[in-house]
This record gives sequence, structure tokens and C-alpha cells, in this order.
Amino acid sequence: MAVLEFFEKHRDECEGKSQEEGQGLLNQFMQEYNYQIFNQAPLTENTAKTADDWYDLACEAKSRCKAIKYCENALELEPDYLDAELMIADIAARSDFEHLERLEKVCKHGEELMKKEGLLPDSIGAFWGILETRPYMRALCSKLQALIEMGMMKKAIDVAEEMLTLCESDNMGIRFQLVSLYAYFEDAMNANRILEKYPGHATSMLMPLSLLYFKLGDLELSKKYLNTLMEINKDFKEFLKYTNSYTVQSFYDDAIRQGYRPNSMGEIIMCLMDSTFLFERADAYFEWANQICNPKKTKKKKSTTKK
Repeated sequence: MAVLEFFEKHRDECEGKSQEEGQGLLNQFMQEYNYQIFNQAPLTENTAKTADDWYDLACEAKSRCKAIKYCENALELEPDYLDAELMIADIAARSDFEHLERLEKVCKHGEELMKKEGLLPDSIGAFWGILETRPYMRALCSKLQALIEMGMMKKAIDVAEEMLTLCESDNMGIRFQLVSLYAYFEDAMNANRILEKYPGHATSMLMPLSLLYFKLGDLELSKKYLNTLMEINKDFKEFLKYTNSYTVQSFYDDAIRQGYRPNSMGEIIMCLMDSTFLFERADAYFEWANQICNPKKTKKKKSTTKK
């Protein structure tokens, strides 16, 4: 952000300068910027001046009322501060339905802003890569989660598909939850469409795909994804051993202590937590998968034949 601020403020100065001269200006700016950061007064109600200041205070607030108040202060300074609107929607709602209603208003406002700034439809496909689009994408993500929590799965699919259209690179990882939604409906065609668009081996993609084909009764294809899963995530076999005796929360606590790594226990737990709607009734699948991944060794009978 500091570098962007520099080029915004010193655009005219940089024109016609050599690379060395431009780098010199940047170094000087960074020294001044760092000095201001390290010597500025602590952020409080008395020192807050900008909408960003008030939003930062809201993020650190210890009470819901103060967080709402700080967000309202941010909105007084910048009525289009979408992140502040989103925080109010998330913490001020008294019910799930009110929460969804508030989120829909935030998303509608965000869409209007994107059109006003010329980002819709001109930048469809490149969202998130453009900083101005991120608050809107965060609002859509909150709406997606709210729809899932309320059991409105078809509407959730629509929002997830919209997000992938807006951001084709899928920086937010929406494709994984979308595949889980299609697995929930046993929709192999659309699940494979997402897989073809975003090829690669990720735990969060392979787990719902294996479960999807188990649900469809195609055990060979389910086993194929299961075998790939075991190859790329060495923790999966260990996870299956304890699915009957450990709660998801227990695995989650362990994963937090270890820290998140791709294709690790951390990603397994993240997949389970993000797609509880799919895996909460998958006991039969996990039992079958455990038999495949951790087959019981049969003891050899001692020979009774005398030599």
C-alpha cells in the first residue's frame, strides 16, 4: 500500500526520471513513511482522523456497541466504505434472516459502486486483483456463508458461481466450497466442470470429489480420488483412524497448534469446517475410506504340518 501511495503522490516527479532516480525517490519516501509509522501516536478515539482509522478501531474493539459506533464514524467520513457496512451487517443483526437482509443491501451497494467506478462490466474476471473490488468480494463471501448457514444451498451456488465469474483466478478459494456444494447435490457434471477449470491436486478438492462418487455409488472412482488424496496428503490416513473417536473440534485444535500448511492435517480440518453441510453425515464414507486406507492386517496361521 505504501508503494502505491508513493506513485500516486509522486507520479509527476517520476515522469522522465531514470530507474536509479526513481528508486532514489522511492527510498526517500519509504524512509519518511517508516519514520511516521514508528513515531505516530497510538490509535485511539482522540487520534482517529480518517475512515481507515475508525475502521481499524472497530476491528480492535472489545464490544459490539463500540465496533458499530466506530464503523458509523467511518461511514460518516466515507459513505461508500463497504467494509464498515459489512462489519455492521455481521455484528448488528439479531437473527440469521436479518443478517442475510443486511448482507444483501451491502452487496447491492457494492455492485452499484463497481458500476459507478467502471469496474462492472469492464473488469469482470479480474476482480480481487484490483484493490477497489476487494470489499465487494468480501461482502459476497459473507453472503455466501450466510446462505449456507441458512440452508439456502441453491442460492449459495449462484453466489459462488458469480464470484468465480468476477474473479477467474479465484484468489479466495471459492472453488473448493463450490465443489462441496455440487457434491451435496450429487451433481458430478458441474463438479467436474469446476475441476476442469481449476485442475490440480488439492486436499480441499479431492475430499468432496471422493465423497461425491461414494454417494453416487461409483466406488472405483471414489477410490481413485482417495488414492490420490493419500499420495498428496500424508496426514489423511492418520485422520481416518480417529474419525469415530475424535470430534472435528479436536482435530481443529490440533491443526491450529501445528499451523496451516497445504495438503496437511490443517487443510483437512479447513475443508471439514468450510463444508460441514457435506461431511456431517459422511460417517459411512469415512468408515469405508478407513478400510481402504488402513486395511487390517490378518494374522498368519501357524502351520501345523510337521517337518
